[in-house]
Amino acid sequence: HLHSRLLVTNIHEASHCIYTLACRSIYGKVIFYASDLTLYLYDILRHMHPLEKKFSIKTYSHIEEIIADILATALLGPAYPIAFFGSYLLKSYPISTHPPEIIRVYLTLKYVEETLNITNNTISSILYRTKDYIENKISEENHYIKTYYSIVNSEKFQKLLMEKIAKALIEEQYNEEDFEQSYEIYKILEQSNSQKLRKLERQMYDQVFTPLHLISAIWIKRIMEPRLTREENSFEIYIFRHTLHILNSLRAWLEGFIKIVT
Repeated sequence: HLHSRLLVTNIHEASHCIYTLACRSIYGKVIFYASDLTLYLYDILRHMHPLEKKFSIKTYSHIEEIIADILATALLGPAYPIAFFGSYLLKSYPISTHPPEIIRVYLTLKYVEETLNITNNTISSILYRTKDYIENKISEENHYIKTYYSIVNSEKFQKLLMEKIAKALIEEQYNEEDFEQSYEIYKILEQSNSQKLRKLERQMYDQVFTPLHLISAIWIKRIMEPRLTREENSFEIYIFRHTLHILNSLRAWLEGFIKIVT
């Protein structure tokens, strides 16, 4: 669980770098377009948020966190909202620099729902039930959460975030083909066959799959795998068996990539 959570967290942090680069780089229209949209989004949230002054909320920081979540979802697909939901407490109180986790999970689930057609019934069902749970939870929450939900669910906010900013910053978003590749890796991990795991390392070296496919596959495996209760088949042991091959596969991809560019 630890390595799968940390790998997904790294994608979120990398998305902060994408956002910062887009806002500060000299490479033309995408940067200025994304920056203008972000500032406009900031103005909407600032004027609509009646609780900002009361709780000293740094609205611009909130927006950057939301954008980083959406970018991470655009890169990882359904694995990101599920990983987020499964790894963090859904706190209800205001935090100066971060939006409520329940709002962040909701937005990433909504993004997947609107941009990705998942044909796998199990994954689709889990995404639907998770979103339904989140929306029901929000309806029972305090005024702060309900207010935040009404803001991010507005047509203006949704259009800017989903259609403009995400598409401007990520040209090749996670799609059905990426999901199929992630699912193929998931089946390799599920079989736990040393020969196939070594083959996966070679495929990563040959750039057949990317680290994003591998990280997504790890969480698809976690989604599809029932919690094991017997001590001899503990969940922690089962995951640990794959750790070395996962790290070797990531290293192999990097070595293959360096070979190509040099």
